[in-house]
Amino acid sequence: EVVSAAGAPSLVDLPAFAPAAAIRDGDAVLLVGEGSDGPATLALEGCPGACVASAGPAWPMARAGVVSAGPYLVGGALVERATHGEDGWRIEPAWELARTHRAPLALLFESGVLVVVAGEDDGGPVPFVELCFPETLTEL
Repeated sequence: EVVSAAGAPSLVDLPAFAPAAAIRDGDAVLLVGEGSDGPATLALEGCPGACVASAGPAWPMARAGVVSAGPYLVGGALVERATHGEDGWRIEPAWELARTHRAPLALLFESGVLVVVAGEDDGGPVPFVELCFPETLTEL
């Protein structure tokens, strides 16, 4: 149910869910985070006017410590790309990282280069920066 008033934010009832990252595509938003049964996704459609929450897409490589940058979910040893189309959201692998990065800093540049900085792994802080290059660079 959506509750709103002119000039006030809309309130959308959500299931037990703690979002960690969000990706927006037009009026659709994909949230990834922790649900009652572990890592999960939640889709919001029609935002901000008539926002409706529903179960998000399957997330085969679900994991904690994921952040977002542009259309990318970054964390663990994997980068995934989330896209929204007529059939809803899809999450697909984009790059494998050389190291595990839980809760890294992720920066997406206009050229399409994704920079993954630090984070943590099972041994503590990760003192590495990884660069992910798209198949073709966007000309600036």
